[in-house]
Amino acid sequence: MQNITLNPPQKILCIKLGAMGDLVMCSAFFDQLGRNFPQAKIFLLTGITYASVMESHPVFEGLILADDKAIYKSGPLARSRETFRLLALLRREKFDAVFVLHKDWRFNLLAKLSGAHVRVGFSRDGQGGLTHPVAPKPGGNEREGYLDLLRALDLPAVYERSFYYLSFSEDEFLQEFLQSHGLRGDENFIGIGPGGGKNVKSFMPTRRWPLENFIALAKRFREELNARAIIFGGPDEKDLARAIQERCADGVDATALSFGEMASVMRLCSGYIGNDSGPLHIADAMGAQTVGLYGPTDPKVQAPLGPRHTVVLKQVDCSPCYDNGSFPDCAHIKCLTSIEVDEVFAKAKLMAGLKDCKPI
Repeated sequence: MQNITLNPPQKILCIKLGAMGDLVMCSAFFDQLGRNFPQAKIFLLTGITYASVMESHPVFEGLILADDKAIYKSGPLARSRETFRLLALLRREKFDAVFVLHKDWRFNLLAKLSGAHVRVGFSRDGQGGLTHPVAPKPGGNEREGYLDLLRALDLPAVYERSFYYLSFSEDEFLQEFLQSHGLRGDENFIGIGPGGGKNVKSFMPTRRWPLENFIALAKRFREELNARAIIFGGPDEKDLARAIQERCADGVDATALSFGEMASVMRLCSGYIGNDSGPLHIADAMGAQTVGLYGPTDPKVQAPLGPRHTVVLKQVDCSPCYDNGSFPDCAHIKCLTSIEVDEVFAKAKLMAGLKDCKPI
């Protein structure tokens, strides 16, 4: 490690393109970066697809947007064109320091070519163009791993919580949502997330608990706890919400919302139950009690930290199988199909503090 320190004035760049849940998991790092450098101008290089997740974060002077679809999905020509565009932009900005929150060596190279003299990031080989390389800790929680980037500079970093900051319009959206769906704020609501496993780079349906189980769960919430399910997800998951509503008619579809609107509505919920995906991390950041369903991914690495989160995990020999961004082919996903509705319902009921009621 090179003996280099940050000297004011400071202009700092963070590099993290996404996805939604990853950005939320980085939020504690961003918060503490701002605390350590209160006078610095801090920018975030992030992907267009998930930029709105960070638009209202108070630590950032501004966002630098990358065409993440060109980077991850396009051919070599489009990818090279976007890379050179970003590089030229970063060099013009003359950053003093860059924090790379990816484990992909190509982002470390981008940091080096930016001209910043302090470059902090993850490196498995001990350098990779970084002045302060941090070896990823196998099995360590991602949130603590990001804070290790600050510790590499001997800066104080203690995990407290994750954050999601709402704009004024997103904050106000909650009342609009209540009115448009004819809901009362004093009703019991439980959030559920039947989708997930999808981002710009890939679609991973093996991260999903069977839809039939979510349907059964929503029905039991209503029949036994007089709690209505709010179904969260992206616009392309509206079919999942529709399938739940067909069997549980008073379930509320919240799949056509922006990320900030989703976060705003999550404040209604006594708790949230879902697959390991972005909405689960947003629910945690909004202060909800959460139950996460894990199988292919390792909750020690991915799960929200702290007493508000409950892990549901079955011990299956092949689980977790997620490794460095990919899953092996799997036709059975026993790790998830072996999780029973009764078990999840019991944990959710305890987590949300809801009591039995007479059937409606």
